Amino acid sequence: MWAQKGDWPFYGWDYFAPNPPRATPIRYWLREAGDSVTLTLADAAGERVRTLTGPGDEGINEVLWDWRHDRPYEPSDGGDRGGGGGGGGAAAGPVALPGTYTVTMDVGSQISTEQVTIEADPRRPMTPADRMARQDALMSLRELAAPLYEARQAVERLAEQMDAAEALLEGHDGPVESLTEELETIQTELEEILDGLDEARRWTGVAGAIQQSSTLPTEDQLWQVDAAWDAAAPLVERINALITLRVPALNDALDAEGVRPHPGEALVVPRRGG
Repeated sequence: MWAQKGDWPFYGWDYFAPNPPRATPIRYWLREAGDSVTLTLADAAGERVRTLTGPGDEGINEVLWDWRHDRPYEPSDGGDRGGGGGGGGAAAGPVALPGTYTVTMDVGSQISTEQVTIEADPRRPMTPADRMARQDALMSLRELAAPLYEARQAVERLAEQMDAAEALLEGHDGPVESLTEELETIQTELEEILDGLDEARRWTGVAGAIQQSSTLPTEDQLWQVDAAWDAAAPLVERINALITLRVPALNDALDAEGVRPHPGEALVVPRRGG
């Protein structure tokens, strides 16, 4: 019983309940427990939009589709510094366009299909042309997210290698001025590339503002999309030059000078007595 108004012991209270999830529930029934279930969503043209993994428990199971496309990449360490989707965290795929989507469930040798429909919010009207133009910008940023992520991973790997080489040079007694100079030049190059990648990823963060809008992307937003793409290719080319030319050349020079990790002392081989 809820008292609308009153004093002790019948204070009025407000009722609170969680909102339903912003997602489409996909429910399926399994006769017996088994491996996880793969659910694939495709648009009207048959193009894959999202792949979901559901539980393989006996009975009724449920998977929520948040209406988004697949993420552009999966972080190698389970985390990410953000980008491509606005805010922090790993990049998320754009929200799918209104329309009918086919869900395909693959369980062993049995394949089942069903359809789900996404309807546009009538309170946020957009013409089909405007909606498609916005989606094109979002999908363009999604396409760029993986190369930027992979580029940053490559820079971080090279930086670790250069730190290891620097430690070896510090403990080497021979003349290594030229090697040290080249090492420092490469480290500076990596720092500049990293700054460029961070700036490009900040530009890709415009995806969040574009997604939330019910209008065409602004000229400034489209400029940021173009700027991110324009910056990406030269940065990746600089990384490739380091990977294929300069770092191997430095490694060869270090090896020729005898600057290399010591493998440690040989172990005594155990001999069985008797």
